[in-house]
Amino acid sequence: MIAWCKSSAFVLLAGAIFAGQGIYASPIPQCSLLAQTAAGYAGQTCAVGNDMFTFGSTFFQGTFAGDYNSIAVSIVGNGQLGVATGFTFSPTNASTWNVNNSGQDGLQTFSADINILFAAAFVPGADPDYYFTNASADLNTTIVDGNDGCITSCSYDQLSESLTDQGSNSLPAIVITADNGTNQDYILTSSGWSASGVTLNKDNLLFARALSNASSVTTNSITDLVNYTQGPEPGPFVLTAAGLGVVILMARRKRAAGLLGVIAVLVLASGSAQANSLCTSNPLSTYVAGGYSCSIGSSLFSNFAYTINHNSNGGGLANASDINTAGQITVTPLASGFQFVLPATDTLGVADVNFTITFEAVTAYPINGFATSETGGTSGTPPGEPSAGSCSPLSGCITVTVSAGSTPGGSDFALQNYQYPFSSGANTTGLNVNVPVYVTETVDLASTTGGQTHVSNLMVTLGAPEPVTMSLVGGALLALGLLGRRKRMNRG
Repeated sequence: MIAWCKSSAFVLLAGAIFAGQGIYASPIPQCSLLAQTAAGYAGQTCAVGNDMFTFGSTFFQGTFAGDYNSIAVSIVGNGQLGVATGFTFSPTNASTWNVNNSGQDGLQTFSADINILFAAAFVPGADPDYYFTNASADLNTTIVDGNDGCITSCSYDQLSESLTDQGSNSLPAIVITADNGTNQDYILTSSGWSASGVTLNKDNLLFARALSNASSVTTNSITDLVNYTQGPEPGPFVLTAAGLGVVILMARRKRAAGLLGVIAVLVLASGSAQANSLCTSNPLSTYVAGGYSCSIGSSLFSNFAYTINHNSNGGGLANASDINTAGQITVTPLASGFQFVLPATDTLGVADVNFTITFEAVTAYPINGFATSETGGTSGTPPGEPSAGSCSPLSGCITVTVSAGSTPGGSDFALQNYQYPFSSGANTTGLNVNVPVYVTETVDLASTTGGQTHVSNLMVTLGAPEPVTMSLVGGALLALGLLGRRKRMNRG
């Protein structure tokens, strides 16, 4: 009876991720038997070794989704323990996934979007102790910038991949931004989690902007892989719970069984309880909606706001207001904070733009650190043009001011100021904050004649005690318990 219940629960859990695909009564076909095109995979469920993949009938969407037969699918890996397995998606015509401003004069902007969605679980009958523990993305791209003095950040290829487990909980996302290279691979991995099923949703943005007629961005291929191990990784509080349990066991053996169970459950629950909706990858407009709040681990985030403070154009381009509205900025949750992905946030020529992002954080554990960073670039200063003062010899600069305080706009916990290219981030350590924290991040982009500035990513993380710290506490408690036991034995 017990075995039947376990297998039934596993089948239901695996089936849930496939949105009603149901329980499979017949063997699942091998993916290798399908036509190796998007058309062949559309609407199918297939297996590679122990891995089972489900593709919706419209799993490939975006600018280039018109002809599924022109999208090649290649199997990677064999679906065995410890082997990264998945698929590579690429156009059958090498130049298909491309944007460019060839033949155009003046400032031109071209963009395209690729979206791929599929789910992974284990084939029925696979070892119930198998768990997916990481997923990786590989973006192969070719980027050409035109000859107009715009050296970096004029064109880029960006892959934003959100991951959810079988319970629709958000897993650490993957964000890749490529701004140079010919047939170059950009690879990132999401890890530090375990799940019996995972849904992969990736959005690839191709963006080209320049004054010349020779700029282009090409996505050559997108590869997505999942990997599994046997048995979930232990939670960070297991040793803490064990240590507390042993201390109580040694001190009060008659009540040990009940107390140990209660303490362990409470400690473990404190590390994983989710009383609020989970933060997921969404447009900033979703976050700034009135009354919106979400959680990452045991931390609650709320009161998001996005403000464009000024946007001046003295003969160039300042585009945070006309391109990057809150609906076009993507918020991606991190382990203890957020990444804000800002496509095309830049200035060109004589221009200046200044904007602010704010939010509030309430954590279950004292915050011991605060780190921020920006990813961007500047270019310019043709011969004969003046430099930009403190950004010399560049004719564009990026200035970031970030504060963390006990009141909105306050900076009594941390105040960070940095300017590209001299710095692109800051880290405040040694904090011990256990009250609500209000974070305010203001970014200023400025450029002069012949110059350009660009920001694509902003990151904010709040430090909390690391799992190893909790493990050390648990180990110490365990040692204390054993020491007490030894002393009593010696006295006996």
